[in-house]
Formats: sequence, C-alpha cells, structure tokens
Amino acid sequence: MAEQNSKRVYFPILISLSDRKCLVIGGGPIARHKVQSLEKFSPQLTILAPEIDEKLAEIAVKNKFEIIRKEYKTADLEGFDLVIAATGKKKVSAQIWKDCKEKKILINAVDDPEHCDFILPATVKRGDLTVSVGTQGRSPFLTKELRRWMNRMFTPEWEEVIDLAADFRKQVFARYSAKQREERDDCFARFLEVDWAALLRDKRPEELTKLVAAILEGKKLKLENNGSGGE
Repeated sequence: MAEQNSKRVYFPILISLSDRKCLVIGGGPIARHKVQSLEKFSPQLTILAPEIDEKLAEIAVKNKFEIIRKEYKTADLEGFDLVIAATGKKKVSAQIWKDCKEKKILINAVDDPEHCDFILPATVKRGDLTVSVGTQGRSPFLTKELRRWMNRMFTPEWEEVIDLAADFRKQVFARYSAKQREERDDCFARFLEVDWAALLRDKRPEELTKLVAAILEGKKLKLENNGSGGE
C-alpha cells in the first residue's frame, strides 16, 4: 500500500554542477561510489576524510579533485553548494545535516533518507544521453537492478545515436520552416522507426548516410537485418 502524502517526495531534475562546488565527506567505499557517480558531472569536487582509501585517492588524482585529510568540522562547509555525507555513520550524518540546514546547503546522506534534501538516481550515461531511474530512496537494490538493465539496453553505440539525432534535427530545421510542422514531425517519426544503434554496431556508415537522405526527402528505405523497427 502506498504511504501517506506526508512522505518526502523528490522532484527529478538535471542540474549543471560545472560552477558549483561539491563536498563529499567520507573516504571509504561508500564515498568512492558517490565520487564515481559525480566525476563526469562535477569538476569542482572536494573529498574530506581523515583517511582515504587507495582507489578513491586514484580517482581524485585522475580528476584533479582536492583531498582534505581531517575529521569533519562545521567550518568545512564554507563555500560549498552541495554536500554528500558518505561516512556510513548516522550520528555524523545527522550533524552534517543540521549544519547544512543552518547554512542552506543541499545535502545527501547516503542510506539515510531522513537526512537527504536530494537523492542520486541510478544513471547510465552515453555521451550526451543520460538515463536515470530512482525509487524515491525506498529500494536501492531494485534501483541497482534497473541500472543493470539500462546498461544492457543502452549500448555504447547510443553515444553516436545522440550525435546522429542532433545533426538530423538541424538538417530537418534547415530544410523545413516552422510553418511546415507536419513535415518536420513526419521526418522525426521516420527517424525513430530505425534501429540506429544496430546500424552503428554493424558498422554500415554508407547505409546511414543514404537512409538519412531518404528520410529527409520523405522516402522510406528498406533495410536488411536489424536496420529498421524497434524491439
């Protein structure tokens, strides 16, 4: 049965962290997992803990993240926009939460929903494609399984599919004016009928070029094997 409406509900949002300073408090496997989730999105990341495990230190060096080796103090929050408490200690998380509330800093306390302003969804990233899923923090093990499913579904070729789709959109907009909305929509619909990932996986670039041209001209091109249609 669903819980009452008073439960904490999280709004899904994609936000740029390029100009926001992030602090991860913790130096073990929990912190490492969160840093790995953030490393592609947050260039200004600091890790704070008295001890940092070797793998986490390697990630920090590779990404030029700052490491501060000390116990957490309230003053350590100064200048940060977002905090992740990943110490695995609920008392410490509760104190960090309290300090963040006073300073109006957004905080995520790992595996401690009561002390979270936001949660980190399971995410699969392929170039500019970002696919995320979450369970409002209620079932992390299910979220992990869904991420494994997304990894299988969105193969590496999807990075090129996004580039192809972006370029196709530009061509459609250049070919058809804003008043030709129906023609634009028809082009997009035909584009979506094609299994572009399969074509890219089979390394058939000449077929890609011909197919894009045919779609723009309003034609349909029959493909062999897995070239058209979805699963």
